[in-house]
Amino acid sequence: MAGDFFPYQGGRVQTNQSILNQFSNTPDLEDLLARKSKTISIQEIIESYCLELRKILELAYLEQVIHGLLQLESKLTAVIDENEIIDHDDLAPSLSALYQRLTPLFLRSMLETMPEENEVEDIRKGWLEGLRIAIEEELYIWQEKIN
Repeated sequence: MAGDFFPYQGGRVQTNQSILNQFSNTPDLEDLLARKSKTISIQEIIESYCLELRKILELAYLEQVIHGLLQLESKLTAVIDENEIIDHDDLAPSLSALYQRLTPLFLRSMLETMPEENEVEDIRKGWLEGLRIAIEEELYIWQEKIN
């Protein structure tokens, strides 16, 4: 029934495995933070951001994914602030777009699980699925920017 009121706003994106594998040698955001003496490019930040998103997608539980996103936001902000990156062209990653895509997914998930007296676990699975979809979309968008 929820589909009748809300147009399709997203879904699983096909992730190219070779693109995911290209991040295997990429330093994570903590490694970038540790390189205080070197200048860090937006390209390096994007690649590390994609690596971090990929790591979060591998997590199995809702709490881990939420914790991973919060840590990612903190590390990303620290890297950008520490390197005094002024991003007038919005080239650097930010979680704000992910959060905007996540809002309708959560609302749809709540709407679909509320009318029925579902178990809490079903609701948590719906939220986890919504998070994963939003993260996959975010990863796809930033992968496209670097390729």
